[in-house]
Amino acid sequence: MADELNNNITDSTPATESTTVENKTVEPASEFKAPTEDEFNKAIQSASSKAKFAILQELGVKSVDEFKQLKATYETSIKDAGEIRSKLETSEKEKKALTEDLATVKLGISDEYKEDFLTLVHSKVSDSKTFDEAAKEVLSKNPTWQLNGNAIKLGVEKSETKIDSSEEARRKNILRMAGL
Repeated sequence: MADELNNNITDSTPATESTTVENKTVEPASEFKAPTEDEFNKAIQSASSKAKFAILQELGVKSVDEFKQLKATYETSIKDAGEIRSKLETSEKEKKALTEDLATVKLGISDEYKEDFLTLVHSKVSDSKTFDEAAKEVLSKNPTWQLNGNAIKLGVEKSETKIDSSEEARRKNILRMAGL
């Protein structure tokens, strides 16, 4: 059996010649040639360009420069939106503070009790109870927090309640800022 194997090996024809195996002609395989460095670099660059084009197309832009412009515009918009949000939050806080000051002026709350009054009112405000309703409730339980027990009457030429000059100036300033 070993002789048969040796005979088969020596009887084989080289791969460069055509051979017929079971009535089929088999051409010799061409030799593998490694690509040159230039061919390799061109193939890599071509694949890279195709991938870059596919990504740009997916992003909806035609060039890298257009993408950079869109990115810069987007970043500017995000920054501007943050600044606007910050200004809005500040304005809302100022509006809330002015509204609260106006409420304390309308109800005639003394400066001495203003913080306590607002703390209690805030604790009573809920979805079912507005700031004004809570303020009236707190004031009904603490009527001594009003100046001389009476609120300033708005729309009347002069208030019937006597107030000291600093309190009067504060109230006028708040009413002026509120546009009343």
